[in-house]
Amino acid sequence: MTKEIFYNYLGVNGIITSSVLLDGVPAIKKIKLTADRGKVLTKDGKTFCSSITIPESEVALWSEVLAEM
Repeated sequence: MTKEIFYNYLGVNGIITSSVLLDGVPAIKKIKLTADRGKVLTKDGKTFCSSITIPESEVALWSEVLAEM
């Protein structure tokens, strides 16, 4: 599983999502999880996906399992 960090910045007319951390600017840190080849991600063992962007606080809830063919 790969993890990419993104930051959400709230502007006057929308939200900007960037991998760049702006010093001194309030941001919400998000993590994009991407499953390795032949695997999927799950949080509950019932719902599966290949990629998802979640708040940093939820990363520990997700795991990577073998995809059923």
